[in-house]
Formats: sequence, C-alpha cells, structure tokens
Amino acid sequence: MLSTLTAPQMLVVTELDEPFLPLPDDLLVNLRDSRGAVDALLEALPAQWPNANMQLPDSATGPALQAAFLVMSHLGGKMLLFQGSAPSLGAGKFKAREALAAYGTEREAALRNPEDPFFKRFAAEASRQQITLDVFVAAPGPVDLASLAAIPRYTCGQVNYYPGFYAARDGARLTADVTRNLSRPTAWEAVMRIRCSRGLRISSFHGHFFNRSTDLLALPTCDPDKTFAVQIAHEETMVSGAVGFVQCALLYTNSNGERRIRVHTLCLPVTGDLAEMYRASDGGATAALLAKLAVEKALMSKLDETRAALQAKLAGALKEYRLLAGAGARAPNALVYPESMRFLAAHALGLVKCTAFRGGGREVNADERTAALHALMEAPADAALSTAYPDVFALHDPAAAG
Repeated sequence: MLSTLTAPQMLVVTELDEPFLPLPDDLLVNLRDSRGAVDALLEALPAQWPNANMQLPDSATGPALQAAFLVMSHLGGKMLLFQGSAPSLGAGKFKAREALAAYGTEREAALRNPEDPFFKRFAAEASRQQITLDVFVAAPGPVDLASLAAIPRYTCGQVNYYPGFYAARDGARLTADVTRNLSRPTAWEAVMRIRCSRGLRISSFHGHFFNRSTDLLALPTCDPDKTFAVQIAHEETMVSGAVGFVQCALLYTNSNGERRIRVHTLCLPVTGDLAEMYRASDGGATAALLAKLAVEKALMSKLDETRAALQAKLAGALKEYRLLAGAGARAPNALVYPESMRFLAAHALGLVKCTAFRGGGREVNADERTAALHALMEAPADAALSTAYPDVFALHDPAAAG
C-alpha cells in the first residue's frame, strides 16, 4: 500500500516457492498518514467474497507469511494471520495428519507438533527479527493448527480458535479478540532474565518464548495476557541468610519508542522446615505451574502418560506432606493438607478432564486441543484455575449468580 495513495491497490505475485516484494518500498505505511486507505481496504475485503456459500479458495499461507516477513523484517513488530481455510499451496501446505489409530502409540505426540520444518524455521527467523505472530483461525474444517501454532509458541504470540465459525454467533467474540489484541499495552523487542540469590538457580523456564541463551528469554512482544513460570532448584551450596531473592528484569521498547527496563525483586524468607514451606505455598500458582508442565508433557508424550504424570505429581505432594504432618493431624478419611493448598487436588484433577488433556482423538479434535494447550500455557494463574475448575451457576436461580 503506497503512502501516497488514497485508495488501496492490489499487487499480485504468483511466485509461491520464492516469494518476493513487487515493490521494495512503500508497502508498509504509517497508519496516521494512510488511515483513509487502510479503512478503505478493510471495508473492501468483504466484497471480495460476497457469497458466503461459495467454495473456499486455495490458501497460500506459507508464502503469505514469507512475503509479510519481507515487508516488516527491517522494523519488527506484530503480524496477524487470519486463516479461513486450510493452507493448500506453497510452503507449509495442509496435510491430513489426524489419525485415530495413532493415539496411544509412540506416534501420538507427533500429531501435536509441526510435521513440516518450515514452521519452526520461520519461527526462529521471526524471533531473530523481533516479529511476533498472532493467529486467528475461523475455518469450517481442520487446518493443522498444531503446525501453525508453532510460530506463536516461539515468538510469544497468541492463538485464537473459532471452531465451526459462524459470524452471527462468533463475530462478536472475534471482534472483541482483535480489539483486545490491538489495544492492549505492549512491550516491543523485549528480553527477559531471571536471577536468584546465591545457593539457588533457575532450573527451567515455561511459556512461549525463544531461548536465546541459558537464562535469556527472547520476546519479540510481551503483553499483560502472557505469563511465564520458572522452577527454582538448590545449588550445591546452601542458601545463607534468613531471606532469599528472586529478581526478574524485562528490557523492552514501549509504544512511544522509549527503551526501558522493568525490574521486579521478590524477597522471601528461608526456612528449614519443609512443612512450613508447604503452609506458605500458593496453591493457585502451584496448580498453574502443574498445568504448564502438563502442556509440555503432552507435546512430547501420549495423553495417557500426561494425565498419569499430573496425577503422580499430585499424589507425591500429598504423600510427602502427610508424612511430614504429625500423627495427631491425620484424621481418618480426611485430606491432610495446609489451608493454602486445599484446592490443589480439585484443580489438578480438573486439569485431567479439561479440553487440553481429556480423552483422545474421538473426544477432542486435534485443532481444538492444540488451541487449548496453547491457551493454557500462556494463561495467568486465575485463568488456568478457571479452565481446571470452571464456575458453576444455578440454572434454577440465575439471580443468585449476581
């Protein structure tokens, strides 16, 4: 879109294997300078497909992503992909991979990961150029979302999935999601580092990012809807002192072009009493961390093994605390757990039955499961808990819900 034009102009490139830019400059414009042309383009798009019942056209998703990358690679930023049908042309084209017979076998985990190496290569290059991809899928059939979602996974992007999209039903949700995506506060070209006191170390990171080094997370964009989790382990030396520190630093550029650094430092008391540590734990944060660990397990293992691992972690924690508790605290047929952790069992067992982990290929289709896994990995603690243990409303008395 030339900055000097008052109306949008279409340039057609038929090359799929090696896309190129028909014009080297002026395809990316400043919204303030070309607002009229951008509005005209958005208003003209529905006229391109006036018949909602027409056959869906072919989709060259891979070449389109490559072309958009060429347009914005010198600046970085955020790319939005709206997918209305399965990719059918060029790099990354759709392959029907959903096989019910693969569930329960060693081939199952591959169904939840991209088969074509194009997607991971593109994600790595996009992260290097500070580009995030957010995906909006509103297709009537399968699109191999497991492949498309690999790019947002490594570029701190988001996946929005509308199964069986119907405008009268899902249009308001799509509008709200796009509005939120474009209007929320955003940090650009960000890197995050987390450090601990001597005697402690970060053993693992969980979330959607690209590991630039052992302790540096590359985040092309970061916003309030993204969360990250870490696990802290002991070093060989013991923690000295009465308190320990955890510090998180985010270096980023704000929307005004100012380079800033935001630092959060958490001071926590050190205790040698394991039972006291249990009592001071945050049950909601623990359940959210278990959810992220389960997502990573599901991407590498069978769903049966994921559910078993989640239940084993819960049972192990319960058994350990029960051994720590005195015999007088062990009431028969009662859950022996501190007050702060009393809902952990309900949340963990709820995760087993949520869309991300329940059943197999017959109960949840592959695209829906992929979207649920992606959302659970990036969800804040309260959203993860709502997924595991949804709100229940009394249908016989709606007024009681407020």
